Amino acid sequence: MRLVPSKLPLFVFEALGSLACGFYGNYVFFLFRDRHGFGNLGNLGAAALMGLVIALASWPAGKLAQRRGCIRTMYPGLFGMIVALAIGACFSSLPVQLAVLVLWAASQFMVWPALEALVTDGASGAARAHLVGIYSVVWAACSALSYFFGGGLFEWLGSGSIFWLPPGLHLLQIAVLWGFARGHERTPVALLTQPPPEAETLSLKHGRDPRSFQRMAWLANPFACVAAFTLLAMIPELARRMGLSTTMAGFFCSIWFFARLAAFVVMWQWQGWHYRFRWLLGGYMLLIMGFATVLTADGLF
Repeated sequence: MRLVPSKLPLFVFEALGSLACGFYGNYVFFLFRDRHGFGNLGNLGAAALMGLVIALASWPAGKLAQRRGCIRTMYPGLFGMIVALAIGACFSSLPVQLAVLVLWAASQFMVWPALEALVTDGASGAARAHLVGIYSVVWAACSALSYFFGGGLFEWLGSGSIFWLPPGLHLLQIAVLWGFARGHERTPVALLTQPPPEAETLSLKHGRDPRSFQRMAWLANPFACVAAFTLLAMIPELARRMGLSTTMAGFFCSIWFFARLAAFVVMWQWQGWHYRFRWLLGGYMLLIMGFATVLTADGLF
């Protein structure tokens, strides 16, 4: 059995990437509002464009990682995001900014599927579940911090900071990845495309077919992403309506990010929710109620 290299550099890499992508990906909607006069409709259109690119890019990016190897796939993704944001810093016209959004969104999905495969490479059973739990918590924690502090950075450093702060973090990611690659075998890592064997045992214990849950995940995850993108796109106009500065919007509107983090921590520690349809249904009912409350509320309290 070959030794699995330490995963710590990968979690550092993930934290840096989550901070960088969170700052640009979330606050670009404030940029569109302030520079180009976007309201809800305009930002929703930009979010739909981003979602379409992600949907189209994630599958071929995963296949590319299987064919060429995860690390070799991640480098072009990082450089693609750096180039996209550099172009955005130089040209402020709306068509260029939309092109930047497309290139950035496509490039980041050359990184994330490959990174998750690297994190779980060489692990199985409880060890793999533990690593996935850490991965989810790190991602959610840094996303929450990025939104919480991002509004203040956006106002203090100027809106152009979304183009030069993230590339600095991406350069640090490249350094971390290079150090990790030196001690890592240069072999392709298989991406997880079907439920692991232990998942089948667990799901059959509850009288469920694991593949039916995989299909439900394929259906449910896109709808969760649609809800998240819709909320992110509408926060700038909600902030304007409630008289919130960008800094205060970052503070108050990061609550749902921290709630998501708390959910990840609980689910990481408790295995009882796996393969239970009522938990999936309950989660989506709460999502719908929370989403409707946020969009219809007249005040913060």
